[in-house]
Amino acid sequence: MHKPVVHFEMLSKDPAKLSSFYQKIFGWKVQDMPELNYRIVDTGAQAGINGGIMRPDHPEPWPGTTTFYTDVEDLAAYRKKIVDAGGKILIEEQEVPGMGTLSLFTDPEGRMMGLWRHAKKYDNSLMVRNASANLAVKDLRKAREFYAGKLGLKEVAAEGEELIVFKSGSTTINVYRSQYAGTNKATAVTWVVGEHIEGVVRDLKVKGITFEHYDMPGMKREGDIHTDGDMKVAWFKDPDGNILNVVSG
Repeated sequence: MHKPVVHFEMLSKDPAKLSSFYQKIFGWKVQDMPELNYRIVDTGAQAGINGGIMRPDHPEPWPGTTTFYTDVEDLAAYRKKIVDAGGKILIEEQEVPGMGTLSLFTDPEGRMMGLWRHAKKYDNSLMVRNASANLAVKDLRKAREFYAGKLGLKEVAAEGEELIVFKSGSTTINVYRSQYAGTNKATAVTWVVGEHIEGVVRDLKVKGITFEHYDMPGMKREGDIHTDGDMKVAWFKDPDGNILNVVSG
């Protein structure tokens, strides 16, 4: 896998003057961050890289005045490669909060270069999260007999006489006691079972599940399974009237 150069830094005795120089020549946007003694450089090129301009806290001589940072996954592994190849480590690891972590080294000619590892970003998107269904029931004992005994779901947690959590695949179903149980007239939970729908329906029927039959436009019914083209679906209810179904996909 290629390791791209992802950032550069230029050391300067007069960062303001150097920033002005590059702004005039290339039109770079430079944002001064005095609290960090640093200037963020936006080169404006989607195919290129951005960088920074700074005045070091320590006096010259500096190990070079321009530093390139190469993006890697494992800083420690690359530091070992650098030492084995004749380089010298200047800074093991230094975190840049919210952005990543760097290492600084010099090559065999004394030129300072950097390694960069991006901080792991937390994906806040719900698309990558499992969702849990919530089913209201009046009697948790009957619900346990139905969901564990007949559907074969595994009970993984409970809170007294108020809630039972069942595991279904990689998700969970929260069955809780509520005065509003049985008021939902729409499908509450769907299991996608693919081409095995006939076998699933057969096994559930053996366990005492009664399937619902509906007259729906465009759908035909073969036994307990409603069909519409390639889609197959069978509906049934729990003891509190919550509507559940299995579908082919």
